[in-house]
Amino acid sequence: MRTTQASTPFIFIAALVSLIDIVLGRTDIIARQSGLPPVPSLTPVGPYVFTDGIPGCTNGPDTSFSFTWTLNTSMNAPICGVGWKTGTNRTISFQGYYSASGYGLFQVYGWTREPMVEYIVAETWGYLNPAAGDTFKGTVTCGDSLYDIYQGLRFNRPGIDGDIPSQPYTGIWSVRRKKRYGAFTGTVDMDCHFKAWNSFGLELGTHDYQLVSALAYYSSGNVTAEIVP
Repeated sequence: MRTTQASTPFIFIAALVSLIDIVLGRTDIIARQSGLPPVPSLTPVGPYVFTDGIPGCTNGPDTSFSFTWTLNTSMNAPICGVGWKTGTNRTISFQGYYSASGYGLFQVYGWTREPMVEYIVAETWGYLNPAAGDTFKGTVTCGDSLYDIYQGLRFNRPGIDGDIPSQPYTGIWSVRRKKRYGAFTGTVDMDCHFKAWNSFGLELGTHDYQLVSALAYYSSGNVTAEIVP
């Protein structure tokens, strides 16, 4: 077998790019969770809840929402979406349109208590993998989609109630490798993700809210989406 050795400059450049990706990824995560909110105000409408009071975020009709944003900072990065007061292992079907530049996300976003866990199933993400600063745990295929799973600890950052907990809490990601963009239809099987996380030793608690949503930070864009019952 013949081995070809890469040149020293090439190795240096590749390592530098990798380091930049990791540092920027971690910086984005820290910044996103340092600004308030990430805790959205939720308004119940029938069996669903909508985020409330977010500029550019329009709720309805029915199970739909739309969001147009331009945000040149990661502080106070808003979340706009629709979902449920209590998360479950439900299968979530949705459709819509997404277009953005920068670091925005289209996601299923939720929390649990005891233990406090913030979780994100990222269906679309921006220039960098949003979980790059966390620990890669493995992969899972849910439906026809391949996801990378990450876990990290959140120190001195607002928790589910908006305050800073006395102890760090866990963040869990499933990041879809093939981003959804433009017009899309999709399904997220939360049972598949929960079981995968559990298989990697990532424990959830008692479920709080769960949203199909968009997150704006260091980006501009627009999304129109609806949950398909």
